[in-house]
Amino acid sequence: MPIVLIVSATQSSKENISSLLMPRAFTQICYASSYDEAKHTLHQQRDISVIIINAPLKDGKEHSLAKEIIESTSASVILLLKKETADSILEYYEDLGVMILTKPFRRIDFIQMMTLSYIFEKRCRIIKKENVKLRQQLCETRIIYQAKCVLMQCFQMSEDSAHHYIEKQSMNLRQSKFEVSMDILHKHENIKAAY
Repeated sequence: MPIVLIVSATQSSKENISSLLMPRAFTQICYASSYDEAKHTLHQQRDISVIIINAPLKDGKEHSLAKEIIESTSASVILLLKKETADSILEYYEDLGVMILTKPFRRIDFIQMMTLSYIFEKRCRIIKKENVKLRQQLCETRIIYQAKCVLMQCFQMSEDSAHHYIEKQSMNLRQSKFEVSMDILHKHENIKAAY
């Protein structure tokens, strides 16, 4: 289930915001009152989907907090600001990817913003997962290529022969081509170290 962090200076504001969330699908709600508390909570609870920052915070660091969250997590950030404050900084936060909801707001506007924020965060999480998978595949491809180069240089194999050798070893040993390649590179390093 999605986890929401509400960052607000007063207990009454936290309760008011969480009461808007109760009928929704957000079952786990965390609370913080300041920049430092929010950072600590984010460090402890890494699966937070949406962070609601009710400005102003006691320490006045709501803007720094929003920027840091956007830069370091995939969580969606909703910044609750008074209209006169929001007008002057709206473009800056839109460029960052922070969603602004001006106070006072209607319940329906808040619920729509939460829904959009959660959908956006889910999509970001999927893209992040795909990105990690692609990076892993790229790393594995690089290792396989390095192992082919070792076979070509040390055993005078052609590229096709080196490729075939790694595939055959993979089938015979029931290991992935990456594992076989890592073994080839490891043995090559040991041979080099012996000389």
